[in-house]
Amino acid sequence: MGASFASSMANSMKDSMQENSKQMIENQKKMQMQVREMQMAVNIARSRDIFRWYASFAGTVAVLGTVAAIKTRKPLPLIPALPLGWIAAFQWDMAYGNKLQRVRKEAGQILDEKWRLGDENPFLLPENNLLMDLITYQEYTKRE
Repeated sequence: MGASFASSMANSMKDSMQENSKQMIENQKKMQMQVREMQMAVNIARSRDIFRWYASFAGTVAVLGTVAAIKTRKPLPLIPALPLGWIAAFQWDMAYGNKLQRVRKEAGQILDEKWRLGDENPFLLPENNLLMDLITYQEYTKRE
């Protein structure tokens, strides 16, 4: 009778431990996603702040260049405004446009392509690395 009780208790504890393990893994995944979202929000906020500063600088250069071009009657002072405008447009696209979606789409395509490359995979670890061997890497990264 004692043996069946001990066996029942062991099975119960085993099931409980497995359930707790599954719950911990789910909680870790949720926390990782929350951290990822928080980091992405901080990066977007940083991009927007950089854009504001850069746009202010580019606008100031453009206004001063226009004033100088009018005074000298030569367009040379406006030349710096052109590349600064391109960079400001790039910053705007990163901060407010859809550049992040395009980058994410391209990253997905790169990850899909890497699986077709085999030994030409750019993500393979160097041959003499100390982290893990090729077989272990392939086991960790295989698609199911």
